[in-house]
Amino acid sequence: MKKMPDIEMGNTPRLFFHGVWILALWGAIQNVCLAQNPILPIGLLRGMPSSDSDAFDVEPFYKGKSVRIQGVIHQRILWKGARSDKPNHAFLIQNPLADSDRQSNTSDGLFVFTGKEPIPRHGGGSHYLPSVGDYVQLQGVVGHRYGQTELTKPSLLKVLRRHVDVSSMLPRVELDSMLDQERKRSKRSYESLEGMRVTLKAGAVVQSGRQFVGQGQDALFWVLPSGHPVAQRKALFHNRTFRDAHPLDDLPYSRFDNDNGARILLASLGLKGHSGKLSLNLPAVRTGDQITRALTGGIVYSYSQYKFMPMELPSVQQGAHPDNNIVKEPAGIGRGKGRFRVVTYNVENLYDHRDDPADPCDAPDNPGTSKVRPPFNYLPLGESEYRSRLKAFASQIIHDMGEPELLLLQEVEDQDIISFSEGFPSREIRRPDGYPDVLQELSHTIHLQGGALYRGVLNRFGADERGISCAFFYRMDCVKLLEMGNVHRWVDAVKEAFPQMETFGDARRMQSLAIQANIPGTKRTVEKVYARPSQLARFEFNDSAQKNRAENAELFVLNNHFASRPQERVVLRRNQAKLASGVFLALKKTFPEAGVMVAGDLNVYPRPDDPYPDHPTDQLRSLYEAGMLSAYDWVLRRQPANAYSYIYEGQAQTLDHCFLSKSLHGQMMHVQFLHINADWPQFPANNELEITARGVSDHDPLIMTFEF
Repeated sequence: MKKMPDIEMGNTPRLFFHGVWILALWGAIQNVCLAQNPILPIGLLRGMPSSDSDAFDVEPFYKGKSVRIQGVIHQRILWKGARSDKPNHAFLIQNPLADSDRQSNTSDGLFVFTGKEPIPRHGGGSHYLPSVGDYVQLQGVVGHRYGQTELTKPSLLKVLRRHVDVSSMLPRVELDSMLDQERKRSKRSYESLEGMRVTLKAGAVVQSGRQFVGQGQDALFWVLPSGHPVAQRKALFHNRTFRDAHPLDDLPYSRFDNDNGARILLASLGLKGHSGKLSLNLPAVRTGDQITRALTGGIVYSYSQYKFMPMELPSVQQGAHPDNNIVKEPAGIGRGKGRFRVVTYNVENLYDHRDDPADPCDAPDNPGTSKVRPPFNYLPLGESEYRSRLKAFASQIIHDMGEPELLLLQEVEDQDIISFSEGFPSREIRRPDGYPDVLQELSHTIHLQGGALYRGVLNRFGADERGISCAFFYRMDCVKLLEMGNVHRWVDAVKEAFPQMETFGDARRMQSLAIQANIPGTKRTVEKVYARPSQLARFEFNDSAQKNRAENAELFVLNNHFASRPQERVVLRRNQAKLASGVFLALKKTFPEAGVMVAGDLNVYPRPDDPYPDHPTDQLRSLYEAGMLSAYDWVLRRQPANAYSYIYEGQAQTLDHCFLSKSLHGQMMHVQFLHINADWPQFPANNELEITARGVSDHDPLIMTFEF
């Protein structure tokens, strides 16, 4: 038999067989990799907090590792970047029950940060646009940002199914029933839901007016679930939670609060993601409004807060009108001989729109200071917004407060770069006249609306690093300023009254009072804490109608803005109160018959003032022990639903106070908090609404009527 010749293989067949071999080898390598990097349940990579742990934002087990997951995309998220106008994109993905770790303490959901859309496909090819209802496999790196577990650098492995019914594919979880009265236990529940799809039942009661955060002006507000006992109260203005010890809180008269853990924070990022519109926000709401239909959305965590993000705009029914919580003065109280009104009011960053060459923190292109860096989001956007705020404050002073004789203001810009002539500002900048510009312009605005003529004064050396100060604003037709000076002129008398006071720093060199203080809960000692100095003034009141000097109508007023954050800076604030009480005792020693008032934004709760069980402090104790009486106690006894001045994270609380000498307290006829801001939506947002005479500050004023 003839031997057949060998067949010479050409290049093409040889390459073909080599290619087949390479592909087979690559497939084998991929199978090995898949075996080493399998699809993980989301709960497994997240980890869980221990039952006795306070660390709810647990670092994930797989932090920094590349992992593979699969699940259903149930929500898209959209927000404006902090350093760019370009939007940031993300989405939430959740394991169906079949893919989960079946552990109730771990979440089956995950935040997937994409930055931009679409995302790449693993191994190349066209990109993938995440879509709600897609059941997908992803690969990415586990991260932990701002306390939230997330998947970064995601790529699509496979689309298992498209457009599944999310409501049937994922279990229904009612947010209401997962939360506890005690905040720590509620945080554990939130941690077990982070990234998951949840439902809030209809009937939730709004606990705060809408607020805005961040560069993107994202909307927030707090609600209380419909099943909560406080939410079910029928009495007007009683269905709210309180942060301080208050008879209307869920734990009446309790010294230590449970922090009302059932509260829920609604955010707008899910609305933006669902609609694709950065401008879409939660609706304007007031305290007491009610959510009329169930809402579905995801849970995220950032900046120490768990947030519920509904996918659709809430349907809201208006509740009790906050204006009706302004207590009418009893019959017979009003203007008359020897009667006058005093108001303490934090006006929340009352800045003008002009640049003060001496201030590095009051214009967008300023460099800032060591403690204050741009962007300066407390500045007005321009002339229009500034004038609108002035008009709103003017309306409040005229119509809501009844043109009080004296206002003690906090957070007033110290700028003085223009002069006024016949009530109108000079066109020439850098012509200071010794009076703060914003208060001169506020006085002018009040006068244009038919109100009385006011004058504003402050000591510019009493401002903090960004230029805010305490100030006095008084009617020129019936009040006379006798003298004014910074508190440090009373330092020697205060040291004599309180020899145990911590060491004062070089107050005259700093033009401010420095107090040595330790801050509990930190690892460092603050050697010198420079707080905004209190401002002291002496006034004489005359009858506004008859121009006759009222009997005993002389008053010393100490205007204060204590350090913020009630649970921190405890020693500093206690010393600030000691300072104030020392000034009071020094004044009473020198002027035993004079009326003395210590008032302002004290940034701490009434006595018992600190509901934190780990360090109860009674930071205002020295004021009580000095023999002063609190206007808050007067309100609480007569109208407890009116006794608050501020709402933080959906909890009403009192940060604004007035302490009175016994003689002055005996001349007090009426006291109330005017709820014209804290319960109202913050205005404006994205120019959607005009600024009105409601919600222009985050504090409510405290107004007092006296009769000499």
